[in-house]
Amino acid sequence: MKKFSTLLVAALPVMAMAQIESAIIDLDALGITSDNAPMAAQTILCQSENVIMRLAYDDSPKAAGIEANSQKGIWIGDEYFSAENGVQLGSANPNPNGFFEGPTEGAVAQFTVAKDGYIICMSKLSSNKNYWAYEGLGSFATAIAYDCGILWNTTSGDSGTPSPYVISLPSDDEGYIDLEADDIQKYLSYPQDAETGEYDWANPTGTAQLRYILTGDRATELSGNGFGFIGFPVYADAENYMLNAQGSKISLNGFIFIPTDTDNPADAKPASIWSGRDADWVDDEGVAHNAKEYEFKLDGSGAGISSVVADKNLDVNAPIYNVMGQKVDANTKGILIQNGQKFYNK
Repeated sequence: MKKFSTLLVAALPVMAMAQIESAIIDLDALGITSDNAPMAAQTILCQSENVIMRLAYDDSPKAAGIEANSQKGIWIGDEYFSAENGVQLGSANPNPNGFFEGPTEGAVAQFTVAKDGYIICMSKLSSNKNYWAYEGLGSFATAIAYDCGILWNTTSGDSGTPSPYVISLPSDDEGYIDLEADDIQKYLSYPQDAETGEYDWANPTGTAQLRYILTGDRATELSGNGFGFIGFPVYADAENYMLNAQGSKISLNGFIFIPTDTDNPADAKPASIWSGRDADWVDDEGVAHNAKEYEFKLDGSGAGISSVVADKNLDVNAPIYNVMGQKVDANTKGILIQNGQKFYNK
C-alpha cells in the first residue's frame, strides 16, 4: 500500500474549481429500486475520469434518499453537487471492522483512483453510528483519518435547528488514524466493565459514535440523523479505498473528487463546504433564503468541531448552559449554549 510521505497539513484553498470531478449513481441504468435486489461484487456504480466507485461485495442495494434537514446537496466554491439518487449499498452489515483489517463483506463502497486527490461522499449520517475509511481492500486494509461534516441537532430527535459540525479524526504522519494522539480517546470506542463502569483505555475497539465525539460525553443520549459528508485524501499508488458504516448500512449517491498535482493529497481538501439547495428559495412564510445555508469549515479554523454561527453583538458575559439546560461555567467541555447559540468548547 501507498504510505503517506508527508504530514497532513492545513488545507489550501481549492485552486482550480474546473478540475473537480463528480459522478452520481444512475438508479435506472443499474436497476436499483426501493426493494433490495442482488448485485454482484465489483459492479461499477458510477465513475469519473480518475475515479471508479464500485460495490465492494455481493449484496442487495436499494434506493434510499440521503437528503435530510431539508438539504438538497453541497456547494464547493461556486459549484453545486446534488444529493439525488441515494443508494443504501446493501442489506448486510459490513464485517469485520478494525484499524488494520477492513470488512470482507457487507454494504461497502470501493473507490479505485488513478490520480492523487480528495474524495467527498454525501450521506444521511446518524450520530448513533461510527464510520470507517480504508486504504486497501478487505483484510489487507488500514484505517485512514477522515473529515466528517454533519448537520446535527442538540435536541433529541429531529426537532430543532441543526448546526454544522466538522469532525476530523487524528492523523499520523502517514495519514492513518493516529492511535497515539493526545486526544485519541475522544474519537475511539473502548470496552467498558459492566460492574465498575470503567473503560479499558489500552484496548480500543473501533471509532466512536459521532454523538460521543460531538459532545465529549460517552453517556449522552442525544441522537439524530443529519445531512452531511465524509471526505478523505487518496493516493493513486494505493489505488483502492473503502468507505462504510460500522455495524450498519451506509447510503451514498456517488462521489466528488478534487485532484491535486502536489505531493500531498490533503492539499485538495476545500477550505469549507456549504450545505444547501441548488437555488435560492422562499419558505412557506414567504421568507427568502440563500441556497447556501450551512457552512462546514475544513481549513482548521473550526478547531476540529465547530459551529459557524457568529454575531458581533452577542453578550460575551451571558450565562452558559449545557445541552441539558443546566447552567455551567466557561471552562465546561463539550457542546454549550450561550446567547441561544451552540458552540463546542474543547
